Amino acid sequence: MIEMKDFHVFVPGREDARLGFTGENGARRLTIRTDDPDGWAYKLELEFEDGQKNILDLTAGDGVLYVDLERAHLARDGYVWAQVRATRGEQVAKSNLFQLFVCRSIDAAEAFEIQQPSEFEQLEARLTALKTETYGYMKQAQAAAAAILRAGRTPDDA
Repeated sequence: MIEMKDFHVFVPGREDARLGFTGENGARRLTIRTDDPDGWAYKLELEFEDGQKNILDLTAGDGVLYVDLERAHLARDGYVWAQVRATRGEQVAKSNLFQLFVCRSIDAAEAFEIQQPSEFEQLEARLTALKTETYGYMKQAQAAAAAILRAGRTPDDA
């Protein structure tokens, strides 16, 4: 896990530095453990290899700073310079620069020009809905089987 002590950020390993894959949305959370006191408003400033910059609002609580990463945060792959900026009234504190990265992904669905939902997208959406529905039924069946076993009965007793 990424850690920040006295506004010095340490990224222990490659997996800790990985923000995610291009095109992901809401699938990952960036978390930074910190020893800094409450009362600061924290931001994560990012600079991508192509010079584009972004600022993410970090939520603080229970000794951690975090942000749930959205598609816009992971729009381009490559290395990203990052810096934590904290403000408290007129006070501004900044961490050292540290490096993160966004992994490349294929994003094949993004490659199709779409005016109306394409047949492929409609089929993909239906398959995803069926899969989700089937998974829900599976969980219900597992719960029912567990309830029967807890009651000391077998399906043949019913």
